[in-house]
Amino acid sequence: MLENLIGSTFVAVASVLGSYITVNKYTQRKIDEISNEFKNIMENRDQIFISNQQLKQIDADLIAKARIKWIQDVRFESINVITNLKNVSNISSSKKTDEMLESIYKVEKSLYRVLLFFGDDSENSQEMSGRVTLKKRESNKNCNQIIVHNINNIIGIIQSKIQIIEEKEKKSSIKSTLQAQKIYFMNEETEVSIFLEDLEKYEKLGINMEAFSYIDYDDTREIIIEKINKKISSIEKEESSLSLKINENDLNIMLITEEFTNMIRDYLKIEWKIITKERK
Repeated sequence: MLENLIGSTFVAVASVLGSYITVNKYTQRKIDEISNEFKNIMENRDQIFISNQQLKQIDADLIAKARIKWIQDVRFESINVITNLKNVSNISSSKKTDEMLESIYKVEKSLYRVLLFFGDDSENSQEMSGRVTLKKRESNKNCNQIIVHNINNIIGIIQSKIQIIEEKEKKSSIKSTLQAQKIYFMNEETEVSIFLEDLEKYEKLGINMEAFSYIDYDDTREIIIEKINKKISSIEKEESSLSLKINENDLNIMLITEEFTNMIRDYLKIEWKIITKERK
């Protein structure tokens, strides 16, 4: 009887312990599953975070490379401008007009290329006149408008030189024509009356008579020669005045070359500092 009781008790205890162990294993398995799932979530989150960081770094690198390329392009074109400006200011007045104009057109072309790099970044555009300098600063914000204004000023000075050179060339051409006419009329065999008749025919045909506008149809040889001398003297004074204007223009070009060099150099220095700071 006692043996049966002990046996029944042992079976009951074993059954309870077995149930406990089974429940405990199930609970542990669930805990392990939840733990693994949480671990996976954390790992995925870290991967996503790393990917976002990498994307941000890639974006930053691309922007930096684009800005570096921009700086290199501006520097290259600016060197062309500075070189061509110096060539223009050193052009001798004895050079042929075509050579002078070719050098000026080169610098004008270079200036327009640099102009394309600087869009208007000002919040409030303001009217500016004359040369405007860039103050010492830590940022290039609102500086593009000033650079564009100054480049347009340089273009204006260059175009002014073109106009002066062309005007001087026109005067020189008229003077050459007058000198040839003077030689013609100083020849005693020249028939003045026939020449005047021919002029009248040319005028009726619509031919440009500007070079002969000083002649009246009742002029004698002596009067024509005197008029030619006065005309040549007047043109030489105008040529001298135009030469002074060219010299003044060259001084202006030398000044704006130095200003342009400093302006671009300071601007690019700040841009490079910004890139260096952002990449750290």
